[in-house]
Amino acid sequence: MILPNFTASGIKRLIIFTVAAVIAGEIVWAGWVLTQPAVKVDRKDVPSKAAKDVIKPVSLAKVSLTTPQKTVKVGQTVPVTINISSSKLSDGADLIIYYDSRLLTVVTSGKPAVPVTAGNVYHEYLFNDLDEKAGVISVSAVNRRGEATLARGIFGLINFKAKAVGQAKVAFDFTTLGNTRDSNVIESKTTKDLLGEVENLEVNILP
Repeated sequence: MILPNFTASGIKRLIIFTVAAVIAGEIVWAGWVLTQPAVKVDRKDVPSKAAKDVIKPVSLAKVSLTTPQKTVKVGQTVPVTINISSSKLSDGADLIIYYDSRLLTVVTSGKPAVPVTAGNVYHEYLFNDLDEKAGVISVSAVNRRGEATLARGIFGLINFKAKAVGQAKVAFDFTTLGNTRDSNVIESKTTKDLLGEVENLEVNILP
């Protein structure tokens, strides 16, 4: 192949022509972009810095209410287990449980009669009280002095009896981690509240 014999002036003209063509192309492209309609960005789809900085509280302890009898008939017994699970050592727990006293009644047991039968986690139950009119069970359990436990097991047992048709709720008094005025799991040596999560219960009562 025979290559063209460019002179210095010819090469210079070729370079100038190439550069001019590139610049002209960029001008055409910029003009086209500027004539396009603006794309509207929905700010709801853009996470704010505040939203990204939110850190959910860590659940250091959890209590839950479970039963094998979520559907019963009037007159039948509803056995409920209070479960507890903690990732840190605790000295005890104070639990407040609400139930619908129009639909359920508590079957007390023991001498003296108490609403909650002791479980296998804490040693002593200092307070075990029932307010039937308000539908409130209050129970407080602790370890022996100087002993801490990694609370994982059954805190206690409650036997309810279905007395009317409806959807009966059984729930812990709980708002948030650190609130010492509701249900609490007490961290050993610090008295801080560990309870960060609860699981409540609903029972369907048929005629």
